[in-house]
Amino acid sequence: MGAIRNRGELPSDVSAEISGASDQLDATREALSGNVLIALFIIYLVLVAIFAHWGFPLLIKTAIPLDIAGGIVGLVLLNLVGG
Repeated sequence: MGAIRNRGELPSDVSAEISGASDQLDATREALSGNVLIALFIIYLVLVAIFAHWGFPLLIKTAIPLDIAGGIVGLVLLNLVGG
C-alpha cells in the first residue's frame, strides 16, 4: 500500500485492505465449528433412541475413529505389498 500511496494513486484519506480467500475460509471455519458439535450431539441422541441405552452410543462413537485409522493403515500396508 505504501508504494501506491507514494505514487499518488491512493489518496491519504482512503484506507484499503488486501484480503483473499483465506478470510472467507476462516469465517466458514468459525461458523461450522459450532455446528459440528451440535451434529455430534444429535447423532448421539439418535443412537440413544435406537439402542435405548446411554452407554452403547459412546462405545460406538469411540470405536469409529479407531476403525477408520485401522482401515487407512490396512490400505497403506496393502499398497506397500503391491496387492
